[in-house]
Amino acid sequence: FRDVLVVSEVALAVVLLVGAGLMLRSLQQVLNQDPGFDTTNLLTLSLAVPEKAYADGPQQQALQRRLLKDIHALPGVRDVAAVSIVPLSGSGNTSRFDLEGHPKASGGEEYEASTPTVTTNYFEVMRIPLRSGRFFGSQDAEKSTPVVIVNQALVDQVFHGQNPIGKRINFTYTSEPNLREIIGVVGNENVDRLDARMQPVIYDTFEQDSNTFFSLVVRTQQAPEALANPVTRKVREID
Repeated sequence: FRDVLVVSEVALAVVLLVGAGLMLRSLQQVLNQDPGFDTTNLLTLSLAVPEKAYADGPQQQALQRRLLKDIHALPGVRDVAAVSIVPLSGSGNTSRFDLEGHPKASGGEEYEASTPTVTTNYFEVMRIPLRSGRFFGSQDAEKSTPVVIVNQALVDQVFHGQNPIGKRINFTYTSEPNLREIIGVVGNENVDRLDARMQPVIYDTFEQDSNTFFSLVVRTQQAPEALANPVTRKVREID
């Protein structure tokens, strides 16, 4: 009986060691995943803007522009942008859509993608490469043609080798047509979590779709935690 116990203990110890080794290897594989953006010296913070004080798009955009300008001027800040949902936060909005001229039949499965809203300089700050087309610019204003930028994962899933620039997608969360022209394709950014495959993403811009909840991404020249308090103080000085 004692021999059986010894053998059982050794067997259990081996199982635990193998399990621990596999877990560490899986963790290492996750940590080695490329998130699609440069995480070096990147500080993030989330803001909830009071709707009573900033009730419409122009007011919200004016506040956001001042935040970006004043934070960018802080010593140690290299650049700053805004995004509706910080990537790798494990949350975010998704929207269903189809292509102009190719609507899904009744009951057919539509496409679905994450839909973050960003400032025009977001891709440069996050160092997400442009694959084709262009980034958002000053011409993409509130009353101009609604435009979006998509990632490579969406192009691969939806367009199957065709050039997507100039084509229009139609968001189907409204009964009326909701068309957006694709102006650019960027590299894949992992918006969900490191151990998830790259998902289709459709970006629009705050200039055309303002929001009272957004996050700042601050590229710093030094350890980002050193800028946490100065950035927070600057936000509170502004409002």
